[in-house]
Amino acid sequence: MEGPFADARWTGEDNEASHERNELQRRQDANPVFRQTLGYSVTTKTRRTQRADGFAGLDLVIGLIMSNTAALKSLVENWVMDVQRRGAELYAENQAEEMIYFSFEGKDQIRFSLRIDFDLQELSVQINSPEMPGTIREDLLLNQENLRVLAKRMCPVPEGKAMISVYLLARLAILCHAYQRLLAEYDREHHIHTSTNTVQEIEAELRQCLTPEEQQRTENPFLKPKPKTE
Repeated sequence: MEGPFADARWTGEDNEASHERNELQRRQDANPVFRQTLGYSVTTKTRRTQRADGFAGLDLVIGLIMSNTAALKSLVENWVMDVQRRGAELYAENQAEEMIYFSFEGKDQIRFSLRIDFDLQELSVQINSPEMPGTIREDLLLNQENLRVLAKRMCPVPEGKAMISVYLLARLAILCHAYQRLLAEYDREHHIHTSTNTVQEIEAELRQCLTPEEQQRTENPFLKPKPKTE
């Protein structure tokens, strides 16, 4: 037997353990940043006297890989939600084993095709635009900083902001207005005073994004003060 795992024959490793070690070595060889990102390397030879320690180390390596993959999947999930609320349109998504593909349309009608490989921790991007003569291709390390930079290229609005519909703005303004009216009526009936300064500030900010006609729609006729009965 040749190759880095030739000693597996005489250490008594079973086929499954040998396969796992070969798989880890393949990932490391395929991705130079694999070892740097996770902070460890794959041991390619096991001595008979270190067999127990070797299996324990293998379990640790596999556990770290699984933990890191879970963290990357969570990072990507949050990133997809963020770019959508910032105006990038997701029009295709496909999943395979430890891979996921996205197609977005970003600002200026630029299309971004993404392939994310969680095993190799790679982010492959293809960028197409009617104004571009060809396709731009980039292969990046899958991490938070590269996703942040990509989102900046894709999204019409900057980080920390979101694009929402006027309809939703108007409904939020109605809720703020309704809360203040109901609370004022409650205060009059119980002869108390409750501060609504925070709600007033929120409503004022919402109204800055609405036209005068849209603001009039926030005056809910069902919340007008009831006439006092004698």
